[in-house]
Amino acid sequence: MTRAAKRTAARRRRVPVPAAPNTLDARAVEAIGLFVRLLAQCGCETDAVLQQVRRACSQVPRRWVSEAQAAPREVDDAAQVLTVWFSDPAYLDGAGMPRALPLRGSQRSLETLVLSTDRKLDAAEVLAYLLKGRALRRLGSRYVPRGRVVSLRGVRGPNEFRNLRGLLAMLQTLEHNSRPRRKAPSWFEFSAENPRIPKRASGKFDEFVSVRAMRLLYDVDAELRRLELTCKPGEPTVRLGTGVYRFEENLSAKESPAIGRRQKTQRARRKRVSRNRRRRP
Repeated sequence: MTRAAKRTAARRRRVPVPAAPNTLDARAVEAIGLFVRLLAQCGCETDAVLQQVRRACSQVPRRWVSEAQAAPREVDDAAQVLTVWFSDPAYLDGAGMPRALPLRGSQRSLETLVLSTDRKLDAAEVLAYLLKGRALRRLGSRYVPRGRVVSLRGVRGPNEFRNLRGLLAMLQTLEHNSRPRRKAPSWFEFSAENPRIPKRASGKFDEFVSVRAMRLLYDVDAELRRLELTCKPGEPTVRLGTGVYRFEENLSAKESPAIGRRQKTQRARRKRVSRNRRRRP
C-alpha cells in the first residue's frame, strides 16, 4: 500500500460513526447510570456488565417495546387527587368521608378538585386513570373513591412506568447514602429480613406487612399533605416521599458462596467427629 493510500485509510478510520439516536427518556437514562455505578461499586467489571446487558436485551420480545410505546403512561399526580379528596373539608361530607362528585361543575366537581390539586392535570384523563386503577366507583353520574389507593397492577403502560419511577427512586436513595456522611445526611433506608422463614408462613407475613405498612403510608400521606399546605407562593418545591415493599430471596437452589462454604465446613466437621467416635475402642 502506498503512503497516500495509508493516509487515506487512516483518515477514514478517524471519521466518527454517527451514534444511534437515543430514544430513552431522562428517567431511564438515570436509572441505567445509577445501576451500572452500583454494580461497579460491588466489584463488577464493566465489560462483564455490558455483556450481560446485551444478553438480557437479546431475550426481550420485540413486541414489548412497540406495545409499550403505544400504551398510555402513568399520570404521576393522579393519586394526589385522592389525597386532597380525603383531606380537604370542601370535598368531605358531614361524616368526614369523601363526597360523590360529578365530572364537571363549577362547585365541588372532580374538575374543580383536580384543578385545585394541579392546574396542569386534565380532569377527564385523571378520571379514566383512577377508574383503571380501581380507585373510584360510579354512582349514577357521580364518582366516589373506593379507598385511598390506586392499584395499577395489570394496567399495561401505567404500571410499567410507575415501576420505573419506583426503581429510580430506590437507586437514587442508595446512591445518596453511598456518599460520605460529611457531604450528605442519610436518607431513611432500612430493611428487616430473616433467612430461615418457612414458605408456608409467606401468606401470614403478607397480611402482617399489608396492614402495618398501609397504616404507616396513610400517616406519611397525611404528613406530606400537611407540609404541602405550608408552601408559600413561589417557594421552591421538591417531590418527596417514601416507599415500602416486601421482598423474597430463595437461596435453596443456589446458595451464596459464604453460606455454601459455612455449610460445607460444618458437614466436614460432623464427618470427622463421626469417624473419631467409630475409632474409639
